[in-house]
Amino acid sequence: MIRGLYASGVGMKTNLNRMDVISNNLANVDTAGFKRETPVQRSFSEELMRAVGGPNYAVHGVMRVGPARLGSFVDEVHVDFSPGGLRQVSGSLSLAIDGEGFFAISMTDRNGEATERFTRNGAFTLDQNRQLRTMEGHLVLGTGGGGITLPDGEIEISESGAVLVRTVDPATQEMVLQQAGTIRMVNFENLQTLRQFGDNAFSSTEESVQTDFTGRLLSGYLENSNINPVREMVEMIAIQRAYEANQRVLSIADTTLQRAVNDIARR
Repeated sequence: MIRGLYASGVGMKTNLNRMDVISNNLANVDTAGFKRETPVQRSFSEELMRAVGGPNYAVHGVMRVGPARLGSFVDEVHVDFSPGGLRQVSGSLSLAIDGEGFFAISMTDRNGEATERFTRNGAFTLDQNRQLRTMEGHLVLGTGGGGITLPDGEIEISESGAVLVRTVDPATQEMVLQQAGTIRMVNFENLQTLRQFGDNAFSSTEESVQTDFTGRLLSGYLENSNINPVREMVEMIAIQRAYEANQRVLSIADTTLQRAVNDIARR
């Protein structure tokens, strides 16, 4: 009975954690470049209610119940890196990656230290110093390791990430095309070595191995999230029903325990 209480409680907590992940997916269905998250549950590490052999298999000739765990729980959150669809938007600073790869950006922590992170969200803008940044204010890195500062003029971005600006030559008064920098693009051998960091960005780990970017950039496009709202809603309904089932089991176990204490103990 006590074990049933704990198992049901763990099941309810697990479904709450699953609901948090699904809710986050639905909240980011319109976020450019967002990747769907899936909760991964760890099941019983040993077979439930079964003797496993050895000297404790039987006590005085009576079969004993083997070790049991208190249910499954969310062990980690898996990220689905499959690409989302592309949508055409206005503005040359809206970029989408056709193929595998990430934009390299610089994010500052609480101690003021800048660290390289990676994102698929190519919705960029210019700050007051005309530096290329994400909508959250993070610096977009160039191949030289620093930011990219753009002069006044018409901006063009090539498929390889070269940032070009059409400006007027003050000497000849003719339009010239100059390169202000190149956006740093990277890829990884195993995307599952990346870890979510926040602001739709990922951080690399010791196991992450960077490889050359082989895709191309599309200016005037953004990548949609790879979330299917209908699938997420169906999953949310299933989680809600599982939560309610655990809740009913917990209530039954509690009622049974109450009867055992109040009624059976009197006899």
